[in-house]
Amino acid sequence: RAPRPAARAVRPHGGDVTLSVLRRASGSARAARTVVALVVAVVVLVIVPRVLSASALTTAEVIVVAILFATSTNLLVGTGGIPTFGQAAFYGAGAYCVGMLAPHLPDVLVALVVAAGAGAVVGFVMSLFVFRVRGLAFVMVTLAVAQIMYTVLLQNNLFGGYDGLAGILPGTIGSFSADSTSGTWILIGAVVIVAMAALRWVHGRPFVRALTAVREDPTRALYLRIQPNTVQRLAMVISAAGTALAGALSAYATTTVSATSLYWTTSAGAVVMCVLGGRRRFWGPAVGAVVYTLAVQELGAAWTWYFIPLGALVVLVVVGLPGGLVDLGERATGWIARAMGRSRTTSQAEPVAGAGAQAGLPSTTVGSSAPEQLVEPAGAAQPPTGTAPSMKVVDGG
Repeated sequence: RAPRPAARAVRPHGGDVTLSVLRRASGSARAARTVVALVVAVVVLVIVPRVLSASALTTAEVIVVAILFATSTNLLVGTGGIPTFGQAAFYGAGAYCVGMLAPHLPDVLVALVVAAGAGAVVGFVMSLFVFRVRGLAFVMVTLAVAQIMYTVLLQNNLFGGYDGLAGILPGTIGSFSADSTSGTWILIGAVVIVAMAALRWVHGRPFVRALTAVREDPTRALYLRIQPNTVQRLAMVISAAGTALAGALSAYATTTVSATSLYWTTSAGAVVMCVLGGRRRFWGPAVGAVVYTLAVQELGAAWTWYFIPLGALVVLVVVGLPGGLVDLGERATGWIARAMGRSRTTSQAEPVAGAGAQAGLPSTTVGSSAPEQLVEPAGAAQPPTGTAPSMKVVDGG
């Protein structure tokens, strides 16, 4: 038996170099997209107050707050694969923190930092015991915590009881006053831009890759020296801080806070935003937040049963577009690219066919089922006597 040939030597670092180049290219593309998004956000922040009315500007503030709320929630629901209904606890903690501090603390930035910190503390305390269970039990425990906080705030007159807190105004940031309509919009928009940039930075860190590994296979993550509980607890703290910041900004946008901000429907709305836009993409929840908020605002004002078409939309997206509305945009882009590619191929094939006809070559019809047949010339040599004559017609294929 012939010996097997020796294996070809492989450069030890060739694959690492290629992987490093690909990572740098991917990082550069991600950075370029982030810069473009920031530029567009700043332009929108400046232009919107000049073109929208006061009521429309309030709706825009609610939308950008919902974008931050959904993106923070998606760090758990989408990236971490953690089914939680406790986001309302963080959202309400941030809102009530700002509502209680607004009459006594005029500095808006300090109030927002305190609100985000309060949400992070609530998230850390919750993470100490909720990750002891999994699946449906985890959902029920997070829901129970949020409902306990809702009941406590609802029954306590210190927090306004059923009426909540009203007359919450932003105050000032140094010499800048955010009490006006345009000032409130600039404050909320600027804070959301900074918070979204921070979340984008977090999504580019190894921490998120570890969180994804835990989501896909916790047992294999342990072999990679990743502690699932530690990673998931950190994700909950970060998500809680972002969600509490969104709740604080919502208090400034609507100038009121009530116990309904801690009700379970608040958590359900955030989950629906993530599902609508796309849980596996960073910008998916933002798209879902825009669609969901506009549907609630516009349909709710025109029709009492507005949740019927909204629920039908959710069903269609879940069944037909598992990747969310962001996936629909990518599919449409692919369809357009393929259509343009087919038209370009057809336009290039027509001059080639014309050139062949001018040269006297046999023409072929695109899409014909049988290839053209070639006929032997008349002076071809004949087979010797006693043998079977060959066919005169030869297949050109």
